[in-house]
Parts: sequence; C-alpha cells; structure tokens
Amino acid sequence: MFTQVYFHKTRVAYDVHLREALKKLLPRGHFPAPAGLALKSYLEWDDWKVLGLISNRRAGDHGARLKSRNHYRRVYETPEVPTKKDLELLEKVRNRLGRLVVAEESAAKS
Repeated sequence: MFTQVYFHKTRVAYDVHLREALKKLLPRGHFPAPAGLALKSYLEWDDWKVLGLISNRRAGDHGARLKSRNHYRRVYETPEVPTKKDLELLEKVRNRLGRLVVAEESAAKS
C-alpha cells in the first residue's frame, strides 16, 4: 500500500508542481522561520493564501499546471528494487530524451 499511495504517479507529479510553485511564491523560496519575529509571517502562509496566489497566476508555470490540472506525465519508471540492468536502461532513456525530461523523482530518500 505504501508504494501504491505515496509513489502513485499522479501524486508524485503534483508534488513536483507544488514544490516548484512554492519556491516561486515564498520569499527566497522558503517558508519564514516558525519562531521569533518571523512567526507571524510564517502563520500567514496558509492554504488560502497559497491557493489565492496560484489562482492569481503568481506561481509561474507550475502554479498554472496545478490550477488547470495539467500535470506532468510519467514516461519511465524503474521497479521498486531496480537491478543494475534497470538502472542502465533508465540511463539510456534519460540520455535519449535529453532536454525533454523536465522532472525526475527518486524514492532513494524513502
């Protein structure tokens, strides 16, 4: 279930778009520190503020993709536990597509 939910192709695509939209919206690409003088500013970054900025076209291409539900599509995926051959094929696909690859997510951290 973990793999089917957390690594579902559509959820992963929207993670990419949300992360990149927030980088464009947030000061210096990060949330303010949730402490001290910056706490008030941090608390202002709620869902309504982010959704409003996305709706007002302030989040760039990724925000537009979120708003229109036009997410990136999966082109290639390795098995959960890729073999050396799987990784070699991934490299071939990556090289063949070149600049057409606009996002790549890895489950290595998970």
